[in-house]
Amino acid sequence: MDKKNTLIGLVLLVTAFGVLFYSSQVTPPPRQAPAPAPVSESPEGQPTGSEGGENKPQLEEIPSVVGQPTVQPVLSTATIASAESLPEKEELVPLENDFVRVHLSNHGGAIENVVLKQFAAVKGEEAPYVFNELHFAPVLSLMDLPGADKNAIYTLYSQSRKEVVFRIVVEDRLEILRSYSISDGKNGRDPYEIRHETTFRNLTDRSLVVPALAYNLGTAAPISASDPGINLNVGYYDGDDADFINRSKFNASPILGKIGIGSVEPRFVITKQQATVWASVKNQFFTSVITPDIPGVGVKSQRVEFPMIEGELKPRIGITGTLQTRGLQLIAGAQERLGFDCYVGPKEYSRLTSFESRQDLVMQFGFFGFFSKLLLTLMNFIHGIIPNYGIAIIGTTVILKTLLWPLNAKAAKSAKNMAKFQGPMKEIREKYKDNPQKQQKAMMDLYKEHKINPVAGCLPMFVQIPIFFGFFRMLQNASELRFAEFLWATDLSGPDTVAYIFGFPINIFVLLMGATQFFQMKMMPMPSVDNMQAKIFKFMPILMVVMLYNFSSGLALYWTAQNLFTIGQQALTNRKNKDEEVEIIPPSTKKQKQQPARRKKKRNR
Repeated sequence: MDKKNTLIGLVLLVTAFGVLFYSSQVTPPPRQAPAPAPVSESPEGQPTGSEGGENKPQLEEIPSVVGQPTVQPVLSTATIASAESLPEKEELVPLENDFVRVHLSNHGGAIENVVLKQFAAVKGEEAPYVFNELHFAPVLSLMDLPGADKNAIYTLYSQSRKEVVFRIVVEDRLEILRSYSISDGKNGRDPYEIRHETTFRNLTDRSLVVPALAYNLGTAAPISASDPGINLNVGYYDGDDADFINRSKFNASPILGKIGIGSVEPRFVITKQQATVWASVKNQFFTSVITPDIPGVGVKSQRVEFPMIEGELKPRIGITGTLQTRGLQLIAGAQERLGFDCYVGPKEYSRLTSFESRQDLVMQFGFFGFFSKLLLTLMNFIHGIIPNYGIAIIGTTVILKTLLWPLNAKAAKSAKNMAKFQGPMKEIREKYKDNPQKQQKAMMDLYKEHKINPVAGCLPMFVQIPIFFGFFRMLQNASELRFAEFLWATDLSGPDTVAYIFGFPINIFVLLMGATQFFQMKMMPMPSVDNMQAKIFKFMPILMVVMLYNFSSGLALYWTAQNLFTIGQQALTNRKNKDEEVEIIPPSTKKQKQQPARRKKKRNR
């Protein structure tokens, strides 16, 4: 029965991994977006329309001055975003320092894109990486304010080396000034941070209500048609926790959706209405993080469909988002200013921790974040001494394994002792196979008599689990490893593919990881006499290779270095720490030895 259950469990495990792998790789063709609602003229001659079934907000005059604004935000429910090409008659105004070149557009009076001068777009080429190059809307453009949205044409109001201001007047009633400034990084501000302020001024002699506002966060786009988009998401921080909406949440799940996990049909909009200290949109290595002076009231994320590229079979799917803020109520002639700090740059933990509102959570280190931060700090420290991230990963592994040496040695000794007790344990299982309570008691008596701790051999594994996941999350999000080289690997943040055989990639480090793990397990004492469990134990290296085959080669390098170090530790332990011989008396033998003694006592009587 145990073997049968184990086999069933193995089959289900492999099937689950297969389904998850298939679901993450296969993206169904996107559903066609509904036709936009017709646009008509209102009695005042202003355009009205609907987007996703809701009317767009309009400016509203009220007859008299009222108290504090009580207007609640109305979050947009647009169905699908569609990426747009560069609009006609668009004028770009540059704003730059040694780290970024910000292109500001008169369309929307917002950030068209940000050139990151310190990062190449393609390895080996000089062209820099451009954030928001493919996009649905400019960063910080107003999405739901007719006459001042991403399609409205602003006037360049003023320009200097470090500041640009745009101006627009809506319906002759509302003046909007939009200013942008950057720093050289020498006055306490990060050089990747853009300071933005939007000033609203009532031009009428009556109070004016500006409805809820939505500021675009930018767009995260896949780098190729084969990019599954697992690193694209919109995030937000409410003051307690950070949450992230992955692009995969918009995808249809043709298999899992039928059993209630996910949706069979694609989703197009996800809206969160709650306090928002900051909001972000990001890919694997770069992010925009927008932090309003006054917390926002919600975040909306949308699926973005990019135009078809010649030679590709399906459009690339990205993600965009908006930060929602409260509406404004302006008395006659009054003005109000909304301020934002907008970080657009690399996901560098050491840089993001300098901000005051936990912007470092955008790294998404997760539950084992403590280990991710510790490992990243240690890796960067070693890299500062030896400027090669491959060596830094190996050095980090060696330090960790050295610190854990006493625990591993104790576990190896315990495992070796446990291996000696497999015969008596098997006999106990067979003798009490119909009585689990007696079987467990006999096992505990055996452990107690010979002072064995059956879980001691598992301690290193329990310690390695948080370290492994910490390393995994760190390598997945740290921009430091982008384009980092080591031996034949040209980019430690991705697979180290050296060739293709019939279209199948050959990744060396992950194969070395599997081979060294198999050899390591061959050296370890087998903790069980169950043949099926032993086979599963031997099958684990293959399963690990399948699971991690297309992940970061830096992760495979770490695991390989760990396996090699463990092999050396095990060889040294087996040579120098030989256990004392322990006489193990099976339960049946004990009774046979005790019976003659009892008879002898009776004869003496």
